[in-house]
Amino acid sequence: MQKFKWSHFIVLLFFIISAGYLSVLSITQPFLGIDLEKQGDTWVITHIDMGSWADRENIPIGSSISSIEGNAPEDHFSVSMFEEVELANSFTIQTSAQPFVYENIEQKGPLHWTLFIIIPILFFLSILAIAYLVHKRVPKRYSANQLIIFFLTIATGYLSNSGAVRDDLYSIFLNTSLFLVAPVILMHFLYNYFQELNIYWFSKKIVYSLYVFVIAVSSLEGIFLYSHNYPDAFDSIPGWLLLILYIFLFSVIYKGLYIHKESPVGSIFKYMSVGMTVAFFPYIWLYLVPALLFGVKIISIEVGAFFLVALPVTFMYLITRERLIDINFVISRVRYYALLSIIPSVLLTLGITWLMETISSEVTYVQIYLLIHIGFIMFLSIKEVLDFRLQRYLFSARYSYQESMHRMSKDMKDQSNAVDLMKVMRDEIKNVMNVKEIYIYSKHNKKNMYCVYDQIPDDILQHFDRELISYNYDIGSIIETEKGFGVIVGYSLEKLTMLWCKGKKDYTNLNRDEKTYLQTISHNANIAIENMNLIEDLVK
Repeated sequence: MQKFKWSHFIVLLFFIISAGYLSVLSITQPFLGIDLEKQGDTWVITHIDMGSWADRENIPIGSSISSIEGNAPEDHFSVSMFEEVELANSFTIQTSAQPFVYENIEQKGPLHWTLFIIIPILFFLSILAIAYLVHKRVPKRYSANQLIIFFLTIATGYLSNSGAVRDDLYSIFLNTSLFLVAPVILMHFLYNYFQELNIYWFSKKIVYSLYVFVIAVSSLEGIFLYSHNYPDAFDSIPGWLLLILYIFLFSVIYKGLYIHKESPVGSIFKYMSVGMTVAFFPYIWLYLVPALLFGVKIISIEVGAFFLVALPVTFMYLITRERLIDINFVISRVRYYALLSIIPSVLLTLGITWLMETISSEVTYVQIYLLIHIGFIMFLSIKEVLDFRLQRYLFSARYSYQESMHRMSKDMKDQSNAVDLMKVMRDEIKNVMNVKEIYIYSKHNKKNMYCVYDQIPDDILQHFDRELISYNYDIGSIIETEKGFGVIVGYSLEKLTMLWCKGKKDYTNLNRDEKTYLQTISHNANIAIENMNLIEDLVK
């Protein structure tokens, strides 16, 4: 546990007060979502944000705003600064028919409440709990203070989205400055964290230089917002700087992974790179880059920010260094499911877009494809987990191959000779598989001599002589003929031992699971028989 300082309390109080202000603002002030464009002396509605109050009220695009709270539209700060209508209790629109006044505006949209209010607040509360856990249990040597500040920065920045879309000036300032400084704090944490492990692969001067750039841009942002004079030329600068910071951040991470991937800390680098890719990839490549280069956004900012929940999981693992998951297994599974989902996702996207006659832009095609592709990956991943956890409960244990192998392993321990062991194997197969009669025999490799455990019909013995002479035998080999199937249980220079079945009662061939089951128990039985023979030789 670390000693609590007044500086810690002041920083924590800043984040808590800011989060409280943002929460109250989001709950009490509706998100109008009206974008304007000045055409001559008239302010015309050009866009309505999806899920906003204006979207629910069907405010017509193309109509004009004649007044906001009884004043000219340009007198309202959100119109003059951002060409948007926000934080207004009433406004009047002029349609071709007549003017219409909207008053007593309330926030009722469930989607907006979920994405902008409920999830961000719960995320912030979860971060507070994680910060408390880090402060109480993590030793000071693990740079816990920087990690806590990073968590709180991300959580408050996520929460500030709800105020920023409402054009609240303090929320916009927080949103810009916190999201800009978060990658730098993260690089600072990584430097100090790996410094404690005597691992260095980038200079601390890079971190301090980036702090200077972030402070400069955030200061300009604050000045422009405070003066109510936000120049158009500055509008894209924070976004480009944020992209540059992410480039620096991922360059540092992937460089460290490349250098140390074979070292004992290679798994930490890999886990960290995967967690941060999941957290930042949607925001960077589906929101930030398209917005900067093409002026379009494939996903909304609140959806992109939702993936930030991957960060606490990633870095809690880093500072605790507990065995959590096999990251190589997860990566291979996700990569396999992603490749497997490409073709069905493309076909399903084409089918859906063909049925939907009103698709406005290419961005909609990309959104539909991404939604389907991610849905397929999640479905296949969940299916694999459910198969592993629920199969034993959904299907009778009698017919479960895994349960059968466990039972036979226990029964094998009680047998003292090969004959009894083979009978246990025969009874277990009859109990699990839907087969006809089962015979066990040994045949001399050079002489036409058989050793049978139970009487075998003559036609079956003649069938062995005709059909099985051409096979190359090995332990676990499965032989299928028109008379049935067999599995090699033992093979030596003198004889082979086989378990033969007259076939399945439903006259079907062996499936993959049944073949794997027979091969596995035959290998286990062979090992047990060899051990019995060794014990007999030692006794003699």
